[in-house]
Parts: sequence; structure tokens; C-alpha cells
Amino acid sequence: MVRTVGTLNGFEDVTITPKVEGRVRKVYHEAGDRVRPGELLLEIDSTDFALAVDEARRGLELELARLGVDAIPADSFDVKELPVVERAQLLLENASRQRARTERLREQNVATQEEWEQTQTDYEVAEANLRQANLEARATLATARHRQAVLAMAEQRLADTRIAAPAFPSLGSEHADDADYVIAERLVSEGEMVRAFPSTAVMQLVMDQPLKLTGPAAERYMGEVHVGQTAKLLVEAYPGEIFEAKISRVNPTVDPVNRTFRFEAIVDNRAHRLKAGGFAKVGIFTRVDEQAMTVPVQALVTYAGVTKVFENRGGKAYAVEVRTGERGRGWVEVSGPLEPSAMIITSGQSQLAEGTPVKIRQPAAPRVAERAP
Repeated sequence: MVRTVGTLNGFEDVTITPKVEGRVRKVYHEAGDRVRPGELLLEIDSTDFALAVDEARRGLELELARLGVDAIPADSFDVKELPVVERAQLLLENASRQRARTERLREQNVATQEEWEQTQTDYEVAEANLRQANLEARATLATARHRQAVLAMAEQRLADTRIAAPAFPSLGSEHADDADYVIAERLVSEGEMVRAFPSTAVMQLVMDQPLKLTGPAAERYMGEVHVGQTAKLLVEAYPGEIFEAKISRVNPTVDPVNRTFRFEAIVDNRAHRLKAGGFAKVGIFTRVDEQAMTVPVQALVTYAGVTKVFENRGGKAYAVEVRTGERGRGWVEVSGPLEPSAMIITSGQSQLAEGTPVKIRQPAAPRVAERAP
């Protein structure tokens, strides 16, 4: 087991800043509240932004009226379908027919040269008018599309006056249903002016389900700590209670200053008992031995560098030399010539020698209080 210390951090720590500037009209949540993604946090006064949307909509309607349509055509739309271009096309076709008729009459000496030249001029003017109508239609259509973009921007800025909790990062199916944000700090008040640049922070959100545990481990454990291993946590807020985590990341480099590498573990915090920013003592289980034997700490006897325990065999005490390993609260791992079912003596070892008779002490029965006569 690798023992170290770490810090509990939120899975995500988000500082909320506005995309538009204005005066805060309403704050919907306070510090300590829990919010889901998309839930409204606060509103900025939207009067000016609503007026900008109305102005942009009127400008778009004006351009559409010039085109003679009710909505912006698709990108594949041909300007020849616009009424203004259709009118110029009809005038050109009429001028073409007039020129052809006058040409035939001139060949029959019914129309004069001057009349033919006039129809020719009318045709060329109609042709130029069609080209001009096409150019103006394209320009008006481009202006209308620009007005539409301006309207979309104005509508987006109006929507940005409503500031909501952001969407979750990718959590996986194991935690997605339980995840939410807790408001760590509210940084503005109603009536306060906020700005988009330089940005004014309005709230601090922390996702505390799950939590991230980060901490250092000594360089010598670099080859033992791996992703997926189990870690046990102890926190001062809950003495004696053990929390579990899974190693999710291991930094592949070692800090040359303190000769440690950093790791990250995911801590399930559905009950929200653990708090972001808290301190934890950590034990990382690098190896798991289902056959490991443990004895109570008080059973160990150490003298002259030799550690042993006394085993009760048939009512007599016999010393067994052991080697100790991992330790926990009240227990220690041992290895040596012991059977898993061995009965270990936990008190009175100072009076024992090899083969000393022992007697198992039964716990005293609780005394029952009697009513006084």
C-alpha cells in the first residue's frame, strides 16, 4: 500500500461570466444551492437588447419588401425569380418584339430608319435595365441576408441576458444521473453593473459528484501506482470512516524538486458528505492478497529486533516469529508459520514463555441494576 495525502477537488470548477454587459435584474440562487445544467442563475436587464432585436427585425422587413418576398430565399435561389427582375425581363422581351416588328416594316418600306433606330435603342436600354435589375437584386438579397445575421446576433445577445448553469462535461453513465453543481460563491448583487470585457465573474460553481482527489506519491512508487487501482481515504470530518476512490490518472513525469509524481482519483460522492477543497489521508492498494493474514496490533511482541506473536495450542502458549506488513486501525498484516485459524493471545504476553499454560478469559456478564429496597 502506498500512503500519502491529497486534496479533494470538484470534478469541474466553473467561474460564470456574462457574455453581455448590463445591470443585474434578478438573482435566482444563493451560495449553497444545487443547480442542474441549463437552470437559470440570474438575469441581466434586457430592455436595450430587446430594442436592438426590434430594430434589426424592422431593417430585415424593409429589405424583404424591396425584394418583394416575405422571407429570405434559400442559397440556391435564382434572382431571376424576383419580381423586379421578372419585370425587367418582360420589358426586354417586349422591346425585342418591337424591334423585330419595326425591322420587318422597314424592309417593306412602311417604317422609317428613324423608327427602327428608336426601337433598337429601346431594346438596348431594356437589356441594360435587366442587367441593372439583376445587380440590384443580388445586392438587395445580400443586404437582406446581412440584416438577417444582424437580427440573429441581436436575438442571441438578448438570450445571453439569461445566464444559466453550463452543460456537464463527459461523465460516463456511472455518474451522469447523479451529477449537479453546487454554488460555491455568489459574486454579484441585484442592481450591480456587470461587464463582458473585462469580464465580471458572477458565480462560482463546483461539481462535487464525483470528486477528484489529487496528491503526490514518492518517486519510488512510480512503477506500482496504476490507473484502476483502489484507494482508501480518511478525512478528519468523519473519524474512523473509510471512503473509496479509483485511480483515474497518473502523471508520467516526476517533479525534480521534491521527487514525487502526481496522481488523480475519482471519488463517488453521491451523498455529498465530502467537500471540495478538503484534506484526505490516502492509501493506494498496489497489490491485493486475498490470503493475507492479520492480527490485532496488541498481539505483537517485539524484542531485540525480533517480532513474534504467541499462539494458543491446546491450552499452552507458543511463540511464533512473524514479519509485519501493512497496518490499519487496530490491525497489522503478518506473514510467517501461522495457520489462518490460529488462536492468537492478545494480552499478558509479558508473563508468557514457551509452553506456558493459558486460559481463555470469558467476558464478564453485564450487571443488572436492582431497585433499592
